[in-house]
Amino acid sequence: MGRSHLPPKYLLDQWPRLALELGRSRSACILLDFDGTLSPFAAKPHLVTIPAEAKSALIELSQDRRIRVGVISGRSLADIRQMVGVPGIYYAGNHGLELEGPDLKFAHPCAEERRGEVADFAGALTRLLSGFEGAIVEDKGLTASVHYRLVRRGEVEPLLRAVEEEARGRRGLVLRHGKRVVEIRPDIPWGKGEAAELVITIMGEGCLPVYVGDDETDEEAFRSPMIHWTVRVMDPATPTAARYWLRSVAEVHAFLGKLVSWSSAARR
Repeated sequence: MGRSHLPPKYLLDQWPRLALELGRSRSACILLDFDGTLSPFAAKPHLVTIPAEAKSALIELSQDRRIRVGVISGRSLADIRQMVGVPGIYYAGNHGLELEGPDLKFAHPCAEERRGEVADFAGALTRLLSGFEGAIVEDKGLTASVHYRLVRRGEVEPLLRAVEEEARGRRGLVLRHGKRVVEIRPDIPWGKGEAAELVITIMGEGCLPVYVGDDETDEEAFRSPMIHWTVRVMDPATPTAARYWLRSVAEVHAFLGKLVSWSSAARR
């Protein structure tokens, strides 16, 4: 799913062109990451909440029959569904290994087969990292995470080495690094990009997809040939396969506000 292109453009400057494409399309699929995209990060994963303006925008968009909304997250499916709490939209948990929504219910069978291995690895890491103050090991069923946002800076490298050492010899699982987190995932060719493509395929011909994310795991979707409007929330100097960029969660909310205004005007 690789591609090369020019440096990303600032999305809000490109809004008139996107609005024009939306108007010409049969339908639209708006897919978003959660942590760092819809919601700001928190010191601990369970402390994150979805801002009221973001939830309101998702509800408004979900009521437009031409638009499908989806949230694709590294959190478990149950967690992200509870966190967002908007009915009638797509939810993808564990980086797309499990999905549900209109006309869709999916769990990757190879990931299900490795659920016990993930649990065993998460248990081993919980014991191994007990001496690192602030480290959090989260077993999410089909994947697991090691969060080190609260770990002292001088302890981060030793922690990462310990995780990588423990991973050696554990066949069938791989490590993926994100923002102050290490993800433990089944070693299968499936991630956020494939999950996004599955939803887009269900939407059918004439659908205009938009994908917004902030992390390395979202790069899988940014490289998809099925999605032109790929947006990364980032410092503009960050290397990315995304075609467009936004500065912050607040600008994602501003973008959602533009989508809501466009949708309301189109329905009049």
